[in-house]
Amino acid sequence: YGDLNYCIVRGKICGINQGTGDSMIAGVCGYNDGNINNVINYAEISIVQNKNRAATVGGIVGSGKDIGSILNSYNYGRIEVIGQEITESISIGGVCGYGGNIIKKCANFSDIIVDTLVGKLGIRIGGIIGASNSEDIENIIENYNKGNITCLNSNTESLLIGGIAGISFQISNCYNLGDIECINNNLNVNL
Repeated sequence: YGDLNYCIVRGKICGINQGTGDSMIAGVCGYNDGNINNVINYAEISIVQNKNRAATVGGIVGSGKDIGSILNSYNYGRIEVIGQEITESISIGGVCGYGGNIIKKCANFSDIIVDTLVGKLGIRIGGIIGASNSEDIENIIENYNKGNITCLNSNTESLLIGGIAGISFQISNCYNLGDIECINNNLNVNL
């Protein structure tokens, strides 16, 4: 709740969720409904997500509300998500895991690795955002991804992977230079 400006984050973020609560994990802000501007994340994120609940993981923001924004911000921290027996959706993005917030003039420079996930409702992975829920406004604007995305051993009903977004309604003037690789996946993949 509020604004965050001119911030640099370093270090390592590690976590294990075996409980029944949803996870919102990020290098800078787990949940955002304010404005984030000129933020850089160097922290590596390593998450083990087990059992029943949903997870949103992002280099800058885990989950963002429609009224918030992420502007002029950059992720250099590697993101790795390992898990199994997930019955809800998983959304992973280099900048933001899930949300309808505006993401403008941001970039991801680091790799995203997702390993051994069994997701009943699907996995959404994007170089900028895993899943955007904004249908009415153009919210993914002038961003780029240079990180590689690797998905290993996943068995889920749906896997949506994109250099910019796993799923999004409105993308404008963005580009991807990272590679996308899916290895040993027993599913239908949408790239």
